[in-house]
Amino acid sequence: MRVAGVSHVPIQVSDIESSLRFYRDFLGMTVSLDLHEVHEAYGIDRRGVYLRWHDVPRSPFIVLAQPLDRAATGSASRLFDVGIDHIGFFVDDVAAYIRRAEEMGIERFGRPGPVGVQPPSAHGDEGGGHVETVMFFDPDRVVVQLDQWV
Repeated sequence: MRVAGVSHVPIQVSDIESSLRFYRDFLGMTVSLDLHEVHEAYGIDRRGVYLRWHDVPRSPFIVLAQPLDRAATGSASRLFDVGIDHIGFFVDDVAAYIRRAEEMGIERFGRPGPVGVQPPSAHGDEGGGHVETVMFFDPDRVVVQLDQWV
């Protein structure tokens, strides 16, 4: 018995259209499902938008969810607070995302200028090279990290 991989990451949002601008338009994810979900057993009435970065059956996905029966409450965790404090994605060109963020007015987390560098061992690879990384805020100030193998 073991965990086989990540199934999905749900992200509760205050304005789904603003969040789609970030996850779909900025990051380039594809909407695979957009629906009104009612789960009476859990008292849930929401709009759920499912986004994928791979068009492969059973691949991981994110769900943007906005309540329809009430105003969204709460706020994103600060980096290094208890709980899930950010989400990381591998990308093929960190520098291109930095340029796109500047064009779209997406707020960067941390200092401007060169990207951060992490050892490949942090990502489970003892081989050569390194990982370049940059972080941005989504519309609800969830920190999203983009990593590129170099």
